[in-house]
Amino acid sequence: MKILHITTIVPAPISAKKQENNILFLIANKHEQLNQNTSHVFIYVQPYTNFLLSLLKRKWAEYYRLQKQGFFEYEGKKILVLTAPRFKNDYLIKPLINYIGFLMNKKKIEKIINNVNPDLIHSHNLTFSAYLSYKIKRKFKIPYIITLRGSPPILFKNHIRKILRCSKVIVSVSMHRAKMFKKFIPDSQISVIPHPIDDNFFEQGEIIYTKPKVIKFVTFSRLLDWKNIDLVIRSFSRVNGNFEYDIYGDGPEMGKLKYLINDLGLSEKIKLKGYVDRLDVPKILSEYHVFILLSYLETFGRVYIEAMARGLPVICTRDSGIDGFIENGVQGYLVENGNINEAVNALTHFINEPSIIKTMGKKAFETSKSFTWTNIIHKYCEVYKK
Repeated sequence: MKILHITTIVPAPISAKKQENNILFLIANKHEQLNQNTSHVFIYVQPYTNFLLSLLKRKWAEYYRLQKQGFFEYEGKKILVLTAPRFKNDYLIKPLINYIGFLMNKKKIEKIINNVNPDLIHSHNLTFSAYLSYKIKRKFKIPYIITLRGSPPILFKNHIRKILRCSKVIVSVSMHRAKMFKKFIPDSQISVIPHPIDDNFFEQGEIIYTKPKVIKFVTFSRLLDWKNIDLVIRSFSRVNGNFEYDIYGDGPEMGKLKYLINDLGLSEKIKLKGYVDRLDVPKILSEYHVFILLSYLETFGRVYIEAMARGLPVICTRDSGIDGFIENGVQGYLVENGNINEAVNALTHFINEPSIIKTMGKKAFETSKSFTWTNIIHKYCEVYKK
């Protein structure tokens, strides 16, 4: 079986994508290992640019270079590159933009289909990638599946509903997003398959709970505005008690967050730790008591499950990320997006009642066991065989 992936979500040799999540490659490799007659081929879709734009900004120069090259390699895989026009807030003209993108790539697509001869197309968002899958099915009669990502408002457009209904299977990586799509497509067409976590998160030895004098909170995240790390910092400024909060990761918000921490007089309690290698994450997580990340909208958020696998209860945002996989007050707390009072209350509960760290942490650990590679790859095997 040959599966052709169309996606914007892969690590690519440009500055904006170097630290992109590589989960799609990992899933493909695991699936190939379990199914010897299966192969996965990837098409990476990026914004269209031209020579004049490449002279104006570094990012456009990087896109242009990759566009001219037509492919790149990642860990032994040759990743094909297509380009399509893209504009901010273009939902009203999206069908036209998608059609233009298809015409621009029509000959390349036909060549790829003839060379790869795929049995199935797997699209990884609801924009141009899904539209391309739809057009391939109409011309070449190749079925496709879609993994749900992207902003929810596009679901209410008629052209998106048509693409969804023609998909063989709709994969959702989160419970709350699957519920949203059930308004438009039958339950039987939807499969909820969250991202797996690496086995080394379960291989760090026994989880030992003590009675801490200082509650240590932690975040692992790229420092982006929609991750709402500034909200967490502001919440801590309204919390009393003994706590420490460490933030691991880097990104464009680093300077802003550093200024905010100093401005609120929290430099002794809140530390920006910078980027760390993923191999070190399980061991580092074991040094903390509670994981917090209030990002919105988070498609899934594998890092929450990774923290839970190390016995940490979590604080996250309602209707985002792992909402639906955890219950409020059981494996941690769910707070309303942007609600600083709810965030403060959640933090205060752990500081004033440290005994709940053990209770919730054990529940979190048990929940994390269903996110192993074995379980998740088995679900993908079922979907690909439908």
